[in-house]
Amino acid sequence: MTAYTQYFNRFLHSINILGDSIVHSDNSSGVSTGKMISKKAERQPVVAEMRPIDKDLQVPLPTGKLDAVAEEIRMQFEDHALAQPPYSPFWFWNNNLADELALEYIREGDAGKAADIWEKAVFSKDKKKLVQTVFIDDLISRSPDWPEDQDESGKLAKNGDEYTISREKKTGSSIPCVPADLNYDGNWTIEVDTNWIEGIDKYSYGIVFGREQSSYYCFVITGNGHFSLVKQTKGDYKEIIAWKKAFAINKRSSNHLLLKKFDDQLGLYINNNYVGSVKSEPFFGNDFGFKVWGNQRVSFRKFKFCNFLEEDVKFEVTKENYSCVKNLSMLYLGLATKNGRFHADEFKKGIELAGLFYTSKQKENYARSIEGEQYFYHPEKTIQFYLTEVVDSVKKYVDKPDGISTSDLIALFSGFPTETRQIFGSIFFSNRIHKIEREIETTKASKRATAANAAEAGKRLVKNTREDILYLRNFLGESSPEYTAMADRLARTIMQCGIDYYSRMFDVDYKMANTNIESYLPEHKYALNIAVAGKTKERLKEILNLYQKKIREAKEISATEKGKRVMA
Repeated sequence: MTAYTQYFNRFLHSINILGDSIVHSDNSSGVSTGKMISKKAERQPVVAEMRPIDKDLQVPLPTGKLDAVAEEIRMQFEDHALAQPPYSPFWFWNNNLADELALEYIREGDAGKAADIWEKAVFSKDKKKLVQTVFIDDLISRSPDWPEDQDESGKLAKNGDEYTISREKKTGSSIPCVPADLNYDGNWTIEVDTNWIEGIDKYSYGIVFGREQSSYYCFVITGNGHFSLVKQTKGDYKEIIAWKKAFAINKRSSNHLLLKKFDDQLGLYINNNYVGSVKSEPFFGNDFGFKVWGNQRVSFRKFKFCNFLEEDVKFEVTKENYSCVKNLSMLYLGLATKNGRFHADEFKKGIELAGLFYTSKQKENYARSIEGEQYFYHPEKTIQFYLTEVVDSVKKYVDKPDGISTSDLIALFSGFPTETRQIFGSIFFSNRIHKIEREIETTKASKRATAANAAEAGKRLVKNTREDILYLRNFLGESSPEYTAMADRLARTIMQCGIDYYSRMFDVDYKMANTNIESYLPEHKYALNIAVAGKTKERLKEILNLYQKKIREAKEISATEKGKRVMA
């Protein structure tokens, strides 16, 4: 059990034990317990008495044991929580009238009424705003209906969260689509990450939406830097937005496409740059997917759909209410794992409120109120402790029935500062990161003996880390420092296995080396696919070009020698 959970459980069960040892301080900074008053009476947050919330039952204790148990709990708080400021994110704090009233209800064992009081102090009920809410986090990974086949025109392939369209013909198009229950009448967004791999860069590719049979709309770009919005009605082709050049497009590379419908306007964005808008038109149907024209290969990832929903506007965190924000967050987090079950609503509300507190300027005032004016606030230590405790308390419920998905958990921290999100990523994904690191070290040790060992080590490394690195890319994103560092290190190790394999064979028989390196091309191309840094990708491309050149030369020599033998 985490220190946070232990602290909170002790807090919940201290109601009838501490009794009259709770002392109200006239100072606005709070209330303390028993002997601690003599130490920090003017600076301590509340360690309040409560009835146990578990199963809504009161725990009877023998009268003779009250003093001993109370003393034990005081010592636990003093040793493990109140003596260490990093534990302060999990303290209740009495700073205003709302706090005092709420804590009184907590002492009576009514957490619901306490939450009501703090909510009224934090939320505005008379204002509304539209908030973007994820409707489908990734239609590629979510839908089992994506077509996968291969014929003379090309190949359609789904690999986890990636869908690739490879076309061989210079004419015609592939338009794979699947159904999605997106309501046209609302306000929504559709977005996808695209990657142009190879082919003729003047041909189009992009998002197909609102399709029914041969009628659909599509937002398409080209590898050489143009875009258009097209309407296809039973074979009748119409350019709603004629082809235009867009400097926002990364030529022959990766691009993010976004459609945003608000009221009656449909906006088009490329790599978060606005490129145009038109009056929106109703869908023909509810099929969504991709279109690739002509001879080219394009992959798609993160096909996401969002709605804009009306929500209550939250107050900004101010000097007057920030203790209410913090207390309510603490209460919700404590109740989130009550009775050994996970309560997603309480957890989400707790994290959202924590985000308000940690992104406000008031947190340093809170730190000084705990330890006095001489206390120096260490935000990185406090947030590191906070995130570690939260992750430890929730990790057994992640991606489990009646739990919380990884996507939802990460989304909860999207409003936190960048540094906080990076700390959260390193903590939450540490097991997968450490696993990849162990596989890399194992590979470095096992590839040293022979050429065959080097090749097998590289293939084994790809197999053993594929799921983890794709998982990190999916949830951390390629721009994440954690993913970039790990992906590039992994790619370089895979590349080095291929280099060792080739060079050791070359020392024995250069013809065999030039022929056999072809068996390692899939691993090398995979390394190129996961690499992020420019230098790493350039090095991988140089080696790949060398391999392909040697393979062609070997095949040409083999064909010539075969021809001579036939003539002879």
